[in-house]
Amino acid sequence: MTEHRSMPSDVVEAAKALQRLAETLGLHCLASDVERRLSQTWPDGSEKPIGEVEWFARAADDLGLRVQHRTGSLDEALAHVKLGQGIALQSTVPGNGRYWIAVLRERGGRFEVERFGASAPEAEAKVSQAELARECGLQPASNLEWVVLDLATPNDEASAAHGKPAMSEWKRLMALVKPDKSDILSITVFAIAIGVLQLATPVAAQALVNFVALGGAIPPVIAVAFMLMLGLAFAGALSALQTWIVEVLQQRVFVRTFADLAARLPRVRSDAHHYGPELVNRFLDVVSIQKLGAGLLLDGVALLLTVVVGLVLLAFYHPLLLAFDLVLLIVIALLVFLPMRRGVQTAVDESTVKFQAAAWLEEVARNPRLFKSSGAQQWALDIADRIAGEWVARRRTHFRVVFGQVIGAQALRMIASTVLLAIGGILVIQGALTLGQLVAAEIIVSLVVDSVAKTGKHLENYYDLMAATGKVGKLLDLPLEPHSGEHHACDPAAAGSTLKLSQVAATRSSGAALFSGVDLELPAGGVLCVRGASGAGKTTFTNLLWGLRSPSRGAIRLDGRDLRELSCDSLRRNVALVSGVELVHASIRDNVRIGRTTVSDDDVRDALRRVGLLDELATLPQGLDT
Repeated sequence: MTEHRSMPSDVVEAAKALQRLAETLGLHCLASDVERRLSQTWPDGSEKPIGEVEWFARAADDLGLRVQHRTGSLDEALAHVKLGQGIALQSTVPGNGRYWIAVLRERGGRFEVERFGASAPEAEAKVSQAELARECGLQPASNLEWVVLDLATPNDEASAAHGKPAMSEWKRLMALVKPDKSDILSITVFAIAIGVLQLATPVAAQALVNFVALGGAIPPVIAVAFMLMLGLAFAGALSALQTWIVEVLQQRVFVRTFADLAARLPRVRSDAHHYGPELVNRFLDVVSIQKLGAGLLLDGVALLLTVVVGLVLLAFYHPLLLAFDLVLLIVIALLVFLPMRRGVQTAVDESTVKFQAAAWLEEVARNPRLFKSSGAQQWALDIADRIAGEWVARRRTHFRVVFGQVIGAQALRMIASTVLLAIGGILVIQGALTLGQLVAAEIIVSLVVDSVAKTGKHLENYYDLMAATGKVGKLLDLPLEPHSGEHHACDPAAAGSTLKLSQVAATRSSGAALFSGVDLELPAGGVLCVRGASGAGKTTFTNLLWGLRSPSRGAIRLDGRDLRELSCDSLRRNVALVSGVELVHASIRDNVRIGRTTVSDDDVRDALRRVGLLDELATLPQGLDT
């Protein structure tokens, strides 16, 4: 019999450390709730004692955080902090006592830490890696235990599930990139600087024309050319830096969304009524968000600022040109923003049919024998023709919106250039403008109207970006099983758990009754056989016991505790459900282990031996690694 270890006395300090890390990551929770999680996750009476760091990790997982319990060097641990994650570790220097250290973030090569414990030094500090190593009592080659914490579903703000109000595509996109707002601000500042520097060309042209008209010397011309070169070189450097930041931003959006969905999809409620593989096709639109968003950040913002800065500069030349600016701005606003709502909607409609096409091809590929049968090939073509026709109709509707904006932009380009030339010529003749100012004004307006003329392509990209955001939102809006709930551990000294059903009833999705008034009491170690015709509710009954759904009436109790009060993770650590064949494209060993680090190779072999598969699988070329 193993020795029982009592729960650590510093639960309050551990709770403070966990709460601080959670808040830094954006998960707000009550201190009392964190303390309760820590108290519940300590394996009181368990046959297998755990360490304090693992205890901390289990409580963090119960809170809904993504947790990695690791052992390695401090350098490996701090690499996670540089990626925006938080870590928790313990200082174990002999004589100094034991206390928790929460490493929150890294700035300028130093790490922001907070310490929790009676023997801890100052609570908050910024330390170097070497100082942190000394505080933890580490030698150069020594390892330590740590817990990496991150949000399990970092895109929760972009989700409209669980009664949240519906979100527009624009609001959802802003929520998706909210963690990167500082990078987006940097890109915008660079775009403003680039837009201003691009005006160096018309200003230099104005100065050059004035020099020539006045019979100026060569040195000022060389000086103007040199200043122009410096301005354009600086603009080029900022543009290159912009490109680098946007690339980092693309990587973050992809990884964050992928990690979010990997944590989200296993928790989708079973009553969501969606075919998973077809629905997950929408994840591919993350690539569209990356590419289209990058293009709009790099080119779209630059074009917008070129228009704004150019028109502001033009307004300083003459009051009549200020009036020209105002008229031009009104026309641009009408051209761009008036059809925008319809453009987004038609893009979403087109994207919807696109995924219907992908879903049908997936059905054909999933059932190859069926579609080889007589008549099935023609059926596949008929459905494909119908979907293709619908897509073409939706595409044409969307293209009419985009094409109308393209035609309007080209017409504006022609009219604006002509009108400015006429106004400028009259002002030059009247002596209200110099010849150099006229040349500069023409260059500025050319830049402005060229930018407007390019909006057709960027507007279509914007519409596609909104459609892609909406499709990814379909995944984020799937209702999830609740992560909260009480922790429950079976008594290892008992033969099993007791199960009691009181007046349990269940219904179909249509609302029709499956069964009702079920009363049942099963003692620990008991065996129950449930028989019935197809559709009688056998699968629903087992799903109720595993927490996949809740009864429409009545209560189910495990060891006297209502299943609805237990967290799903806690319940499924104690209850197993075998239903159908579900295999992951991985090795046999991984399919048996399914990510549980506590399952050893001996455990895998023992499980296969019990079901009579070990000898047969051992004959495969790569054994259990097949």
